[in-house]
Amino acid sequence: ATCDDFIDIKNLTFEPLFEEYVREAFNPVGIMIDAWADKMPPGHREFPVAVINDLDRAWQGDVRFRLLRDSKMIAEQTQPCQLDAWGSRKLKFTIDIPNQSGSYQVEAALMQPGEKPVRSLRDFRVTAQ
Repeated sequence: ATCDDFIDIKNLTFEPLFEEYVREAFNPVGIMIDAWADKMPPGHREFPVAVINDLDRAWQGDVRFRLLRDSKMIAEQTQPCQLDAWGSRKLKFTIDIPNQSGSYQVEAALMQPGEKPVRSLRDFRVTAQ
């Protein structure tokens, strides 16, 4: 069942959208936006974010949360995060969803200096009232 995940099995080349949305799920320190709606109304909205450490040592860094439209940042927040070895934590980010119809994305990312961010993405549509 790997035929949908790779465009080139011999060279293990991921299908681009699979890689964009799933690659980071394999990191030992992971992050997940625990919100699944594909449509959201405008207004004040809370997003739970789970951070999980599968390392045998503590992890420390920042969690960045962004609201994006057409790859442009609309809002951004950051919270520090510390995890014990094998630990997990739930954070909450609250943002205002604009009263403007269209496609949006939220991104939660683990940030450490000198390392590529580990992200979780959720796409959704807003229908203005």
